[in-house]
Amino acid sequence: MAPLGQSEDSFEEGLYVVVAAVVILVAVILCSACRSDRDTKRLIRDDFELQQDQNSENKRLGKEKEDLQKQNESEKERLVKEKEDLQKQNETLKQEKEKVEADLKDLQRNTNTCGYALGRAWEKMTKARVNMTLDPDTASPSLTVSEDGSQVRFTGER
Repeated sequence: MAPLGQSEDSFEEGLYVVVAAVVILVAVILCSACRSDRDTKRLIRDDFELQQDQNSENKRLGKEKEDLQKQNESEKERLVKEKEDLQKQNETLKQEKEKVEADLKDLQRNTNTCGYALGRAWEKMTKARVNMTLDPDTASPSLTVSEDGSQVRFTGER
């Protein structure tokens, strides 16, 4: 049965046109869905690849971090050992310094004693002077005797 005012053929043609339009519309929707599905799959694949790259980078960075921590730990151990060695050297140097200071005090005490003794001996020698006259004829050729015969001077080579 055809709608009012239309022939059976024209109704059929209209129906075909509507069906064709619906088929085209469904095809467009399906094509759009396929395209959207392809885009979604591409995005999922890209996201998966990015996650894999990120995981690889995280593993690489984790290994690098571990290596740096190991280097840091070994450097820390080396520095601790070096510090201990320096502290031992410092203690040894302190002991040596104390020993040298004690030796210096002994030396100063002995020097003062010797200086005192030499000073007293020098005083005695200078007070106990005797006037004497030197004979220039019996003096060595390397010596010159003053005219008054009281002083002598070395003038030649030995």
